[in-house]
Amino acid sequence: MSSEDEQTESQEIVCRIIIEDIIKRRLNGFVEITTPGEAIIKYALIEISGIASCEFPLEKNVFKFPRFYRKGVLVNGEDVFYYTRHTLCGGSLAHKHKGVEGYEFSCGWPIRLPATWKGEFGSIKYWGKITVIESSNVFVHNQEILVWSRRDLSLEPHLKFESLIKVRRTFHFMKSLGYIDIDVWVPFSGVAIKQSIPVLCSIDNRSNVLFGSIIFVLTRIDIYRASKPFPVTKTVRTDICRIPKMVNITRGKTDYYCVLETDEHTLPTNQFLGCNCSQIIYELWVSLQGAFPRYGPLGYPNIDTLGIPIIIGIEPICKYSISKITSNVMQTLLEPQNDMELAETLTVDEKVEKLLYTPEEMDEKTMDNLSRQLDYGNHVTELDSEGATSNTAEK
Repeated sequence: MSSEDEQTESQEIVCRIIIEDIIKRRLNGFVEITTPGEAIIKYALIEISGIASCEFPLEKNVFKFPRFYRKGVLVNGEDVFYYTRHTLCGGSLAHKHKGVEGYEFSCGWPIRLPATWKGEFGSIKYWGKITVIESSNVFVHNQEILVWSRRDLSLEPHLKFESLIKVRRTFHFMKSLGYIDIDVWVPFSGVAIKQSIPVLCSIDNRSNVLFGSIIFVLTRIDIYRASKPFPVTKTVRTDICRIPKMVNITRGKTDYYCVLETDEHTLPTNQFLGCNCSQIIYELWVSLQGAFPRYGPLGYPNIDTLGIPIIIGIEPICKYSISKITSNVMQTLLEPQNDMELAETLTVDEKVEKLLYTPEEMDEKTMDNLSRQLDYGNHVTELDSEGATSNTAEK
C-alpha cells in the first residue's frame, strides 16, 4: 500500500474531544471516535498538555559571547506546565470498533490552573492529542481545549492578610530640605472580578516641597520570558483603574482614601508552577505629583511608591459592602481629632500651678523668666500691703 493510500485511509477516522465538567478537582470527558466501518484498534490514548509560549523582538542590540544580536531579532520561549496521558481502549487485546463509539476518561485537574489566554507577545493554550493505532495505520488528532479560570480565593486564607508599603523620600538641594513619608494600606491582598479595593494612603510631609495631586493606580503587568537564543524578559503595563485627586499637600500629616474598581473584563491572575513564559500579575501603587514644574517643559517632580501585589480571582475571599466601608472611613477621617476649649475656666493660682508643674520639659531661660515674674509679683504684693498698713496707722 502506498503512502497516499495510507493517508486517505487514516483520514476516514474522525475524532472529537468533549469536556463534561470539573468535579472534585477532576476533569471528566469522553472521546468520540467515528470510523466508516469495522476497524481493529490495537491502542488508543489521549494526551492533554498545557503550553505557555511567547515570542517578541529585541528592543536593543545585545552582545552575548560569542554572538551579537541586533535590535529586532526574534526571541522565544515555551513551557509545558501541565501534562496527563490516559488509555482509551486496547492494550493486551485488540478492540473491534464499529461506527461511532465514545470512550470516557478522567484526570486530575489542579484548581489554580491558568485559563486559556492570548496576549500581545504570548499565549497559554491547552491541547488534546488523540492517537489511534490500527493494524496498519497510526491516526493522530489534535484539538484545542478552551479552559476557563476557576480560581476560588476563599480557598486561599493567606490572602486575607492586610498589606502595607512604607516609602520615605529625602530631598537635598545644596542643603537638606526635609523628607516625606508615604504609607499605602489595603485590608486584603486578593479580590474577585467586579469587586472594589479600598485603599488608604497616609502622607507625612516634613519638607519644604509642595505636591499638587495624588494618583491611585491598579496596573496589570503582562510578563513574557524568552529562553532562546538567550534568556530575556519583556513586560507590558496596562492601567486597569486610575483615579487622580487634585489636592494641596503641604507640611503636616494627612490621610487620603480611594476606591479602585474592577469590571467583568478584568482577567484573573494566572501564576502557576512551571508556567513562566507568559504571566498576568497585578499591583497597586500610588504616585505623588509635584506642585511646581521641574526642568522646564520636562514635567513635574513625582514620587512613585512600590507596588502591592494583588491577586484577582473568580470567587471572592469574602463579600462586603464597599459603600458601608467608605461611609465609615470618611466619617473617621472627617471628624475632628482634638477637642476645642471654648471658655477659660482656670483661676490665676491654677494658671501658675499649671505653668510650674507642667509635664513638658522647659529650658533654663524659661525657668528663670518665670521665677523673675513670680518674684516681681510677690514684691508688688508686699509693697501694697505695707502701704495699706501705714495708711491705717496714720488714721
